[in-house]
Amino acid sequence: MSKKTTSPKIKAVSGKTKRFVGAQGLFLAARAGGVWLLEADTRKVVGKFKTADEAFDKAFKTLGSVGGKIELGAGDFVVTRTVQLPDFCELCGAGRSTRLRFKNAQGSAVRISNRKSCSVRDLCLICEPAQAKKTKDGALSVGVDIENSADCRASNLLIKDFAHYGVWLHHGSCLCEINSVKAFNCKRAGFCAQKLERDEVLGDFVPNLFANCVVAGGEKGFYLERAIVINLMGCQVFQTDLYGFHLADLSNSVALTGCRTFQLDGVAFYAERETSELSLNGNIFCWHRQEGIVLDKVTWASICGNEIIDTGCRTADGSLRNAVVLRNGTRGVTFSGNAVFNWSDQCKMLNGIVEDATCTENVINSNHVNYYEKKAIDSKGKLTRLVGNQLIARAYQYDPDKPMPDFDRAKLEKFLREY
Repeated sequence: MSKKTTSPKIKAVSGKTKRFVGAQGLFLAARAGGVWLLEADTRKVVGKFKTADEAFDKAFKTLGSVGGKIELGAGDFVVTRTVQLPDFCELCGAGRSTRLRFKNAQGSAVRISNRKSCSVRDLCLICEPAQAKKTKDGALSVGVDIENSADCRASNLLIKDFAHYGVWLHHGSCLCEINSVKAFNCKRAGFCAQKLERDEVLGDFVPNLFANCVVAGGEKGFYLERAIVINLMGCQVFQTDLYGFHLADLSNSVALTGCRTFQLDGVAFYAERETSELSLNGNIFCWHRQEGIVLDKVTWASICGNEIIDTGCRTADGSLRNAVVLRNGTRGVTFSGNAVFNWSDQCKMLNGIVEDATCTENVINSNHVNYYEKKAIDSKGKLTRLVGNQLIARAYQYDPDKPMPDFDRAKLEKFLREY
């Protein structure tokens, strides 16, 4: 007969011993009338609670400073307080069938503050619409809030209906990864990265990564403010009101690679207020009512191999838009090898590429500009070089059975309401 093993003991902060459950983890199960807390490996019941708030409190107390995994089974977990993760904690669900429903008009659903090596994955975070409407100006409403934390990860999440951001990465957070997260109908922006230039532990300008993320609805897809050294890879923005990607206030050394915007009411990519060191490569900015790319007081940018498609389509007043705009002292930009065009069943661009007289020392070369009203390239900058661009005023003929219909939000809004 094999000898029965028991969990080892560790010393708690208070000096008392307690069972070590960090390696095995804990499991929360939604049950009629409440939430059960169990050991993940044995399914032994640790406690039965009327609310998910109480179950989370007990779970974090049980794990203690060692950390560990808290698994959520399928079902709805209604929380009215922020779920605050300790160091080395992993909060995970069973995919889209695990729904953490946040019934509070303000605050963060999941918060990681001054922590290290935390993660949240494989679940839905939903702010109840009735609560989101009550959010007052200045009150916070966020799905996942990562503040001044290192080596943290959010992945395979669906985040919906928060009044501010789906994910907020801010104030010195570093070496963090946001991967395969979908933010639907988060009002201010799907993703916000803010004030990341300083980290007291690891130093200045430590990188972070956003990859394979999707935004649908809301005002902006991605908003970066003083967000230094960010890579955005394979991200998509669909049907936002104002911007697809908005960079501001020294959001330097940002690389946007393999991303897409589609059917926007506003501008696809907008960088402003001394944002520099940009790299935009291999992206598609398609079907937007306003401009495709705007660089406003930007220094140093490599914008190569992108497509800017169907700019200014069906604006409210019928006016045309410029596809690419450089203004307010933008300098040191290489705009090369891009395809800037509208389909023949859409409107023309007003101009393809516009550079105002305050700009200087840019290079615009080897681009294809097709189907515009006035000019393919209207360059007034000083010492700017124009080389080898292919400029075609007429449309390349495209004869569908009927013109492509305009896009609207009705189907998206219906889908989001029913989710």
